[in-house]
Amino acid sequence: MAKRDITMLDIEHIVLRTGQITDTSKPGRNWRYVLEGKTVEERKLRVVLELNGRLVVITAVYFSR
Repeated sequence: MAKRDITMLDIEHIVLRTGQITDTSKPGRNWRYVLEGKTVEERKLRVVLELNGRLVVITAVYFSR
């Protein structure tokens, strides 16, 4: 995330405010969710989260669409 200049504030903004779930999967024991939304700076961000008793950010990338 640091290499892409993505902060935890950006992740929280997507998860709590602007994000919409665009895909779900269960590759193992845990559910994964793909959320897409805008950061505080209005940049489009895609976040993959996994629920394993806690919330774990798998990856976060900027995208254009």
